[in-house]
Amino acid sequence: MPVTKNNKSKIVVVDDEQDMRSFLEILLRRNGYSAVSFPTAKRALDYCRANPFDLVITDLRMPEMDGVELLKERSEERRVGKECRSRWSPYQ
Repeated sequence: MPVTKNNKSKIVVVDDEQDMRSFLEILLRRNGYSAVSFPTAKRALDYCRANPFDLVITDLRMPEMDGVELLKERSEERRVGKECRSRWSPYQ
């Protein structure tokens, strides 16, 4: 699904700096998007595992897990999930 203002796309913002998270959340909401933010990649990853979203905007340099690791982890989970559905589920 393309990210458009009309369908209230949900955007996940991840940044360890509070000011940047707040700025991006305000900017996105003022422009008609639904935004949720997290101070750590691990918290964002937990959220993304349980909730649908359209886009992730992430800081690249963060303690514990950086933005690249977050995106790789999520990408791998989605790839494995698709393989499981296509191999073991009668529904595709």
